[in-house]
Amino acid sequence: MNKAQLLKMKDLMADDEMIRIAKKEKKQKANPAYWYSPERYQHGKFLRACVIDGILKVSVFLTEYLRFGGMEPAYNVYIDKEKEDFITYDFMYQKWSNAKLDRLGWPEYAESREVFCTVETTKCIQEYLHADTAPYEAILFYQMHIREKRLDKKHKKETDKWKKRMEQIPPLPKDWERWLNKVGITEHFIFYEYDRKGAKQGYCTWCEKMVPVVEPRHNKKGRCRCCGHKIQFKAVGKASEVRSKEETAYLIQHCREGFVVREFRAWAVYPQKYYTKPFRYSFEQRRIIYDKELNGTEFYYGNYKRRENTWIEGNLRAKTFYYYAGNEPYYSGKIYGRTIPSLDKQELRYTGLREIMKSMEFISPKHYFAAVKEMPYLEKIIKAGLFRLAKELLNGSEYLEFKDKKELGKSLGIDRFRLRRLREKKGGVLYLEWLQQEKTNGRVIDDSVIRWLEERHIKPKDLRFISDRMSEQQVKNYLERQMKQIDMDVKEILSLWKDYLTMARRVHMNVNDPIVYRAKDLKKRHDEMVQRVEDKNLVLRAGDIAESFPKVDAICEELKEKYEYEGKDYRIIAPKGIEDILNEGNALHHCVDKNDNYFERINTRESYILFLRRTEKPDKAYYTLEVEPDGTVRQKRTEFNRQHSDIEQAERFLCKWQKQLQKKLTKIDFELAMHSKKLRKQELDEMRDKKIKINGGDYAGRLLADVLEADVLEMQDGKELAA
Repeated sequence: MNKAQLLKMKDLMADDEMIRIAKKEKKQKANPAYWYSPERYQHGKFLRACVIDGILKVSVFLTEYLRFGGMEPAYNVYIDKEKEDFITYDFMYQKWSNAKLDRLGWPEYAESREVFCTVETTKCIQEYLHADTAPYEAILFYQMHIREKRLDKKHKKETDKWKKRMEQIPPLPKDWERWLNKVGITEHFIFYEYDRKGAKQGYCTWCEKMVPVVEPRHNKKGRCRCCGHKIQFKAVGKASEVRSKEETAYLIQHCREGFVVREFRAWAVYPQKYYTKPFRYSFEQRRIIYDKELNGTEFYYGNYKRRENTWIEGNLRAKTFYYYAGNEPYYSGKIYGRTIPSLDKQELRYTGLREIMKSMEFISPKHYFAAVKEMPYLEKIIKAGLFRLAKELLNGSEYLEFKDKKELGKSLGIDRFRLRRLREKKGGVLYLEWLQQEKTNGRVIDDSVIRWLEERHIKPKDLRFISDRMSEQQVKNYLERQMKQIDMDVKEILSLWKDYLTMARRVHMNVNDPIVYRAKDLKKRHDEMVQRVEDKNLVLRAGDIAESFPKVDAICEELKEKYEYEGKDYRIIAPKGIEDILNEGNALHHCVDKNDNYFERINTRESYILFLRRTEKPDKAYYTLEVEPDGTVRQKRTEFNRQHSDIEQAERFLCKWQKQLQKKLTKIDFELAMHSKKLRKQELDEMRDKKIKINGGDYAGRLLADVLEADVLEMQDGKELAA
């Protein structure tokens, strides 16, 4: 509508009858039973209307204005029925508004929908809008109708686009329901009637018939003697109904754009007396349409804008009892197999899905295709029969350096002979690392030794400190002897051994002498060496560290500009070099100055050492921080590796420091941080697997991994900034 032309339309002023009635109005409480109820007039508004050039003009007057002699309206509402449009002019603010009547700025006394208008005005509005309701409601309902039509049209543009893409989805296979009930739902039961002499037969839900049973017990797990499937025995009468767990199943089909992954949820309910006729439930909740480059578009089935149930492009939100909590995760499940062979000839030809399905019972296609896209070499690994290696890579628990060579063995850093060993021994990433080490050293390591090292999560880099003097077999024998003498985990003994030799080198002992590097009583020799190192001059100690880790001093100098920060109560200071870190350890009596692992991490930029100080006492040691390149705080420790209650207040300052640090970080910092986080997780997982506990102090008896993990203060927005 032309706003200038609308303003030129004939003015509608309040007439004498409206003013007379308005002056008789008195405010009354809307609900007299409540003292705080607002006071309102019986007629909150007065209306006048006319139709000019096919446009309905409605002037709205406020009772209060009319009582004090006002003649002009508060609002003019214009409606063009032919164009299905409406607009309102606000006289108070002299501006246009697209709001409906109920959304205009009404004073409290005028909020009642009861309005006054003459018979002429009522007839004008009702005839124009073809309505038989009161004038105010007729206008409001018409506006709501227009809004609904516009929203429907707007949403239809989006939903039609999605529906068109859904047209390419083929129908379900004819045997889909049977497959889903038999294979997709993996939890099956044998129901048996209790017999004092022992039940001899029961109803198998997979076989769907009576089968022989031997010594069944309620909830006992076993296998059906007919079909061989895993089952759980259920005594009839023990429960009103038996419900299988809700499981995920996947159907992959060809479509016009490439292929579609369809996700289903399914379960079964067996009533007590009708367990042979279960209720089976299933629904399709998500679809992912992939193109040839494995780029996926996700859809979920839901109610769009509270208007219709349809397929919606986007991520399905996880619904809890009260609210939506993040995206619904993708679970591993069974994959319908009959569509895979034809897809494997074209769409899935370079994914290796058909082969991995023979080795993995449950797969999440979403995660699998994401991994294949990120690691295209997975296909070669899977088709070579290296299934354990592939599974570890798919789980994200291990990292593999893959070189693009014609032969797979060379790509993995080994040869054909060792590739065959890797396949035959069903080795994973760690087994591969030992084969790579074997090839580098030019000597064969016995498979039993590799398996022993693999079972204890010992990597080649863990033995680098001794590998020039002892073979892997000798290391294994030595560690086994020490484990009999010392009540420690093998990883703890390795750390003790490494620390002992490092300290022996500092005091200029001949670490190439077997008597030194193969000490009989390692724990005793280590404790003696600790005392000798503590007595050694600090400068000499710093010199030894600088020789072993030549980058530490330079890296410490770089930290000042980016990582230092000062607040009202606290400040963060970067060490100037190795000597500062050693002084910090001496002042607080913790292990940062005695354990070379911290200097090694600085040297490789896995983590840095920073000092937390009180602003008023910047020279007094307070807390020592180990932080990752993006500001994630791994550890924060004061005297004797402790934490006091004051750390909670300091953590709020650390969060502010992390927030401002984000602006200074570079892409390289985030890449280093991602690698650092991965190494931290691996180290904690190894500690947790071995159940390493703290022997003394405030945390005695607790798992070391739990204590260290609880100490981590994550950088929350690092990933988003990196992207």
